[in-house]
Amino acid sequence: MQRALQKCGASCLYIDRLFSTLNTHDGKFEGRNPPRDGQNQNNLKRLEQNDDYMSEAILNACAKNDVRPGLTFKHSAQRNQELEKRKSEKDFENRLRNPKRGRLEAERREEGLEKPIGEENKGFTLLQKMGYKPGTSIGKSSSSGRTEPVPVVLKTDRQGLGREAALREVEKRKIKIKANRLDKLSDYRSQLSSKFSSKAALKDLRLSQITCENLDLKNSIESPPYPWFWREKIKENAEDIETEEKDLEEEEKEEEEEEQLEPEEQLEMLTLYLRRTYFYCIWRVNHKSIRAMTESKMLQFSPFESSVDCTFWHKLNQIKLDEDMLEEKERTIWGTFAHNESSSRFSIDYSAFNEIPQFSQNKQPMRGVLVNFNTIESFKDCDKMEIIKKHGKDLETSWNEEIDPNIALGKFILICFADLKKYHFYYWLAFIAPKGPPALITKDPVPISNILSGEQIALLHYLTQKSGQHFTVKLNDDDSLEILPFDMYGQLCSTGSRVFLGFLDPGYLPDTPGWPLRTLLKVASFRWPELLEKANKIGVICLRLSSSDQEKIAARNSVYLEVQLSKEAEIETQWVGWERNERSKFGPRVANLSKTMDPGRLAECAVDLNLKLMKWRLLPQIDLEVIKNCSCLLLGAGTLGCAVARVLMGWGVRKISFVDCGNVSYSNPVRQSLFLHKHCLGAGALKAKAAAESLLEIFPGVDAQGIQLDIPMPGHSITESQHEEVKKTVQRLEELISSHEAIFLLTDSRESRWLPTMLGKNHNKLVINAALGFDSFLVMRHGVLQASADPPKDSSPSTPSKQKTIDGHNLGCYFCNDVVAPRNSMLQRSLDQQCTVVRPGVSQIAAALAAELLVSVLQHPLRGDAPASFDQEQSAADSGSPLGLLPHSVRGYLAQFQIILPATRSFPQCAACSSLILNEYKDKGFDFLLQVFNSPGFLEDLTGLSELQKNSEEAEIWALTDSEGEME
Repeated sequence: MQRALQKCGASCLYIDRLFSTLNTHDGKFEGRNPPRDGQNQNNLKRLEQNDDYMSEAILNACAKNDVRPGLTFKHSAQRNQELEKRKSEKDFENRLRNPKRGRLEAERREEGLEKPIGEENKGFTLLQKMGYKPGTSIGKSSSSGRTEPVPVVLKTDRQGLGREAALREVEKRKIKIKANRLDKLSDYRSQLSSKFSSKAALKDLRLSQITCENLDLKNSIESPPYPWFWREKIKENAEDIETEEKDLEEEEKEEEEEEQLEPEEQLEMLTLYLRRTYFYCIWRVNHKSIRAMTESKMLQFSPFESSVDCTFWHKLNQIKLDEDMLEEKERTIWGTFAHNESSSRFSIDYSAFNEIPQFSQNKQPMRGVLVNFNTIESFKDCDKMEIIKKHGKDLETSWNEEIDPNIALGKFILICFADLKKYHFYYWLAFIAPKGPPALITKDPVPISNILSGEQIALLHYLTQKSGQHFTVKLNDDDSLEILPFDMYGQLCSTGSRVFLGFLDPGYLPDTPGWPLRTLLKVASFRWPELLEKANKIGVICLRLSSSDQEKIAARNSVYLEVQLSKEAEIETQWVGWERNERSKFGPRVANLSKTMDPGRLAECAVDLNLKLMKWRLLPQIDLEVIKNCSCLLLGAGTLGCAVARVLMGWGVRKISFVDCGNVSYSNPVRQSLFLHKHCLGAGALKAKAAAESLLEIFPGVDAQGIQLDIPMPGHSITESQHEEVKKTVQRLEELISSHEAIFLLTDSRESRWLPTMLGKNHNKLVINAALGFDSFLVMRHGVLQASADPPKDSSPSTPSKQKTIDGHNLGCYFCNDVVAPRNSMLQRSLDQQCTVVRPGVSQIAAALAAELLVSVLQHPLRGDAPASFDQEQSAADSGSPLGLLPHSVRGYLAQFQIILPATRSFPQCAACSSLILNEYKDKGFDFLLQVFNSPGFLEDLTGLSELQKNSEEAEIWALTDSEGEME
């Protein structure tokens, strides 16, 4: 019974609470021994005097604080119940906050549950009256009685009491959400107005932060009352830089920050601080007093707004792939700035990499440094403050040298990471400027027309055309102007002349000069420190040129102001200048060019990407331009032709021509990768044209064409009426071979390769041949002519050489190992002999080897005349090609998964490439070809193969005769 009460859950706790309510202190039982008879009678009397635990009095007492339906209900009871509920929740939270107290309560609870219910419990006594005995169940004498409580089963498919109220609450929330949506739609205009107001408040907040920081530093206040009273600082640790760029990969997760004040609230607090402390307001400027305001206020500068043109990223992409590769070296680049009436625009385009900058009077150059990192991690982890400090020192050192008036005194830094695969460019610009004591404005900026007449302004424009970006303006007693070099300013000041500092100002605000003035004033104090000692006021002419009025001075925008420099402490110069991103925070920007680039240009760059990456580590000496500019003629657009074309495109070959006379059949697309089911419909598309169209669909930048041509073959007789047509075909084929650098023989018969072999040798072209068997293949390159223009004369059979290579002009062709001239092999063939019946993988292997053989030959300095090795153990370094060995032929046997590399010399009596054949074609031309086409034995008679066959037969007869004689 003890375990049953413990497992009963809420019901047992409720019963136990009733039992504890009914306990009496006078009738406690001590231990488990039953009381004596007298004690039993006294106890029973006391029990009878108390109310029964099922009586109405007990239930009414329990219902006072219970507001469940069906019991006595009062509003006051409900409120008390809610208060008790809140109190219990608070107590529970307190117990969670105080683990010691919660642990003690848990220990006491466990201790109470482990002890059995004592006999002193009044409820236990009542159960004993009903016949309960410890260890048994009530009302059952057998051991099969229930000793466990009835489990509680929740009915989720029924709605109990209080369910309707919950549904009404859900419905109310839905109605409220819908009303909020309607309010948002109706308040769209107010939302836009609020958005613009927030932007204006953020702009005023930035200005107030700058002012607060300057005023606090001037009054020796090292830290602001709140961190956001001053501008956000660039932290030296890269992990603390808040980039907040959506496109940055592997961005570090930041911890959730506490709720911050809105910009409007921050602006209100900061404005109140400035008014109370410095009598300063950004809308009504007051500093300490109205009189002090009119006498001096701090000089502020309008920062540059960078604009990097997409042409710059295209040029950087090219330089990274072709020149820099894995180097992270610094490059000198150029940027330009000009006056604009809406922004201080600083532009960087493709001309940034020129050695000499391009500039005009309204396009002023500034020198910069580019650092392109290899990984996004190195871009993020680099020490930004150390970078700007390093180049700031270099800039300060250059001030001791002669200053070029045409180049800005400042300098900019561009650090970036180029994701060349996705065409995402992550970059951050810094316009280096010294950070020092603020300069004070002793005379508010006024239009230049207030101090100079119209004639003087025109003269100033004329004289500044050759003066450069910074200069000295001297005003003579006769009101004439002189434009002098910037270096003469200190000397003229010491003589008491009326002089001004002048510079071409990119600023656009009427009372704020541009960023270059910050560096200009620093250089002036660096070169002429006596100006600070005498506390001289410097007059500055901010010359702003208008690009819309033929580069004339815009008098309404150019301003004049007077400043007084503050004396600096003898400390190391600090440097600032990192640009804020679009969110007005210190962090990089992202240029996504994948959506703006021309799809054709994008595909072309992507094709070359993997090839150029080979040069970074694996093959730095490979010449990709030779492969790209190689024009290839593929004779045959079948299984081999399609596969070879795909591999050539992978190597970047841009010009591919197909020659074929067949149509696409339904059996082709599964084996020939350039054809689809649509090419089989009807009579079938022309193979050559369909293959060329497929290449253009794969890569629009390829120059692919398909030519329908039926190649004439030896042994295939030609009637007299076909002479003109065949002659045009031969001329067309010869034109194609002469206009291409590499020729691939990929036809499906032996005799169809004869004419291209002869023409290729005659025009000294690199010919690659690929032939298939059922489970074997042959890939070979034909020999070329010698360096002389004339075909080589017949030579005597060469003797075996001790060298393990054969020169390229001595290599044999496809027919050099045959003693039988090609004939019509299509006669009397069954269906399995007419179709190319091979294992499907053989054609892919042979096609890949053919294309790779061409690429390897093109990388050799001798090209087609490169020697072939028949020693498979020769090292790649000895071959002369960066891609490895240059075999003459590759024979593969798929049944044994074996490849051998035989090399053979050219055969003087070859029916295709011997000098006899080439000279005969040169002498007779098409008439010679007619004899070859119509007379199967003509080639054998011309080259002496017939006599060779006859001699071999006689030798065999003599050998048999000798054997018979010996047998006798």
